[in-house]
Amino acid sequence: MHLDGALEGVVKVESDVSVGRTGQLTGLVKCQNLFVSGHVDAKVACQTLEILPGGQFNGEVICHDFIVDEGGEFNGQRYQLTDEGEVVALEKCLEILKNDQLFSFAGVELVVDK
Repeated sequence: MHLDGALEGVVKVESDVSVGRTGQLTGLVKCQNLFVSGHVDAKVACQTLEILPGGQFNGEVICHDFIVDEGGEFNGQRYQLTDEGEVVALEKCLEILKNDQLFSFAGVELVVDK
């Protein structure tokens, strides 16, 4: 799926999503890989998030691979997805209730290292 316009809502696809330079995506997103050249303000679950030059991401992401190219901007929180499909929380004081919607939407289990 490629987006060059504005979209607000829920995007749940089994393929890649790319947001073009003029694209704006707001909401909840679950996809294979997310490539951002435009603007994303969302809670995202994906295998790979790549923010390309000029791209801006605001929000939260659960992903395995995280790439911010020179000229890309990331403002938010990233949770690492392990090879086993578990989310690793680096902070012991993670606000689980605040993020419950994202974890439920992603269909992954939260693992807190004690």
